[in-house]
Amino acid sequence: MQEECRYVVDQLEEALRKNPGGTNEAKLYEALGASLLANFSRNSDVLRHVDLPSLIVQMRPMFAKALAERDSLGLAKALGPYLEVFVAYFSSGILGLFSQWVALDSELPLEYLSKLATATVGGGVNALVKAAAELHVDELPAAPAGA
Repeated sequence: MQEECRYVVDQLEEALRKNPGGTNEAKLYEALGASLLANFSRNSDVLRHVDLPSLIVQMRPMFAKALAERDSLGLAKALGPYLEVFVAYFSSGILGLFSQWVALDSELPLEYLSKLATATVGGGVNALVKAAAELHVDELPAAPAGA
């Protein structure tokens, strides 16, 4: 699992290298989501025998550690000793969002999921409502029961 977390962090760093002028959060979430999805797909034979929420719980600290150790988000200087706290917050959010998306077998496109996540992180609930309206999320098929 540590190797898989490092792989996902490698994908994150590649996405950040492609955008040296600054961090585009939507692209960051999209890259991470795509990497996680590819990783889960690649390991589907093993993962179909594993409880996804439990796996995500186990992945969170490893993912956060990999991000913090390599300062993949470029926040070490700004956050100093609090880097690990905020990287854990970021990790929990992205992994939780992704695991719920996968668990529900959502028809929401990964690109939309990324933009909505970015809106939430960047501007809170009001920005999320605005982004959902702009993306016409209300016109997508209904989410499965339990969403």
